[in-house]
Amino acid sequence: MTACLLIEVVPAHYRPRQPFDNHPYQPQYLETIQMNAIQELKDCRDTLPLEMESSQRDLAPFEEALESPEVIQQGRQRAVQNEINDRKRRIDSRDHEIYRLN
Repeated sequence: MTACLLIEVVPAHYRPRQPFDNHPYQPQYLETIQMNAIQELKDCRDTLPLEMESSQRDLAPFEEALESPEVIQQGRQRAVQNEINDRKRRIDSRDHEIYRLN
């Protein structure tokens, strides 16, 4: 599972009282932080669709198992349905993350 974090950066109008080399609030340092954050978001945007497709492929066997006679005889429909619901929730969550990143 890939987690994407949005990084909040200090407002652009903020400047330290005395300029120091490599101070965390120097413009070039902030640019580096912003560029790294942008690259992380791009990477997430590229990997999330792959994760979602993989989750959708993994869902098919559970949907088939829900209708199998073995599962019905053993009374495990509820457990299988819960697993399907959990996986669908994860797929929907990934889909929402993709929507937010685009």
